[in-house]
Amino acid sequence: MKCTPNVKGWVLAFLGLGLGLTSCSRQIYNPALNLPTKPLKQGEVNVALNHGYMPEAHPVNGQILSPAGAATARVGVTNNIMLQVEGWTDLSPDLFWERGGYAFSMLYTFGKEDGLFTYGLMPKYGFGLYASSAPDAGTQVNGHAMALALVAYLNKENLGVKPYFGLTPIYGFRSWDDPGMDNGYAIALQAGLNYEFNAWLNLNVELPLVYQQNLRDDIAYLIPAPMVGISADLFVRE
Repeated sequence: MKCTPNVKGWVLAFLGLGLGLTSCSRQIYNPALNLPTKPLKQGEVNVALNHGYMPEAHPVNGQILSPAGAATARVGVTNNIMLQVEGWTDLSPDLFWERGGYAFSMLYTFGKEDGLFTYGLMPKYGFGLYASSAPDAGTQVNGHAMALALVAYLNKENLGVKPYFGLTPIYGFRSWDDPGMDNGYAIALQAGLNYEFNAWLNLNVELPLVYQQNLRDDIAYLIPAPMVGISADLFVRE
């Protein structure tokens, strides 16, 4: 029987944001922002590793989440522009390292540093990869998505932790040739915080709450997707 990959909801998210599939109807995406303790300034570099649960874009047999890992690298280009690349992969026993995706984004921050919040806009583009089980089929790009996150950092140093919040609408589609087919959308509400162990090592915890809508099948889900990890500041301006 011929198996045609089902990417409908998979291309919904890449938020921020693996390799392949053995099941054509099951894919995951990363709705977490996993932001650093503060927006990076020019010349600053930060890397992060996170682990948690990512939503199944097309849940089957009642499974709406799968364990997964994400890696992120980011650099401050100017004092209010940060570039970021991220990737994620499945860590479940039956699909270990076999599906996931990549995403590229830019965070532009604005607002007074002495105000209650520092705000930011974060456009993002992502794509998924599908590794067919057929001989010599290789790995193929299997869907695209675009997102625009509204980010807010709480400027309260005396809290001991550094919270941030995000609201991210996403639109995804299977192919650039026909972006109106096999499409859908998602809206993610993110709440995260960072705790500084020392001057360069940080703990990151985030809970995205995702509403995803598969337009082809007209199915909607509301999914919490917790993530936890560490990040390191490699170059910091004083």
